[in-house]
Formats: sequence, C-alpha cells, structure tokens
Amino acid sequence: MNGTLCGAVQQRADAKTPPLSVLFGGQNKSGIGYLRQLTAWFSLARQMQGRNMKLFVGNLPFTLSEQQMQDHFAAYGQVSSARIISDRETGRSRGFGFVEMPDDAQARAAITALDGQPLNGRQIRVSEAKPQEDGGRGPRRGPGPR
Repeated sequence: MNGTLCGAVQQRADAKTPPLSVLFGGQNKSGIGYLRQLTAWFSLARQMQGRNMKLFVGNLPFTLSEQQMQDHFAAYGQVSSARIISDRETGRSRGFGFVEMPDDAQARAAITALDGQPLNGRQIRVSEAKPQEDGGRGPRRGPGPR
C-alpha cells in the first residue's frame, strides 16, 4: 500500500516519538490529541482497504427484516450491509445480526444512539463486533464413535 496513509505513518515513525503519557493524553502542535489522530489514521486505513466497521446487534425482534434493520441504522450514516443470522434448520431468526458501516464515526454514533433503545418492543444491544476466532464455529457436537 503506497498511499498517503503509509507516508503519514512513515513520517510519524521517523519523527521523535513522544512518551506514552503524551501519546495517549497529550496533544500535537495542531492541538489534536495523538490518540484521536491515531484513531483517525486507522479509520482511514480501513476505508482505503475497503473494510467497514462491523457492528453486532443483539436482542433483535424475531419478525424484523434485514431491510428494516438497515433502514434503522441508516439514520446514523451509510450502511454497507445488514444481516440477520437465522437458524440453519428452521430458517427462523436467532435474534441477532450484524451491520457494516464504512465510516467509523457514523458507526460509533449509531452504537451510542441505539444501544439499549427499543426496536419493535425489544431493547436492542449494539456494539462493535469482535473478530471471529477459529473459523467461527465451535467444535461439532453430536454422537461420536461408539
């Protein structure tokens, strides 16, 4: 990746690095906190790579459609995708899903505004999704060799 971000990170790496107390609590010459600036760099990197911020949405009403969920989050910014997880055997909603938003600031605004709020009679939970581990699913269960 030879974009502007790499140049900015390389310039920062070549500059004299401030102590951690300044890095996480201080400000640079422009008055922007280093932590906020670092967060902005990571957000830009995610956008340059075409990655979106993925939000976990729990305690969804079982009758909610993906389009309704997308419309609900669209009030806080652009939504790349909205997916409700369903049971493989019955096809019924499992009561949770994921929303992807390309802009971190809009995604964080949606988290702040919607977490704990009612949606079709249920108090939904919204947070940043954690990365999947070990391919997502746990070990298979069922009868083993006899």
